[in-house]
Amino acid sequence: AEKEGFKELAEKFRAVAKIEKRHEDRYRSLLRESNEAAEELKKSQVKVWECLKCGHIVIGPAAPEYCPTCGEYNQYFEVRDEDYNLILSQGRF
Repeated sequence: AEKEGFKELAEKFRAVAKIEKRHEDRYRSLLRESNEAAEELKKSQVKVWECLKCGHIVIGPAAPEYCPTCGEYNQYFEVRDEDYNLILSQGRF
């Protein structure tokens, strides 16, 4: 833009580029932290289990014998790979 005589517009483009660089750095940092948390969860005995019938979430080493919400047998529970930081530090049960 500057080569074409639009100095003010070129300055705005540079300012936006700096902002976008900060956004990129921030999101890469969040992604790295999320990946590190996921690796730690894989190493631990704690898992995030979801009832496939009702969606109830249980955090622990094994699925419960019965779902506390719908009462289904534990065969309806599945391990969730995406732990969402262990459901935001075990806040959703």
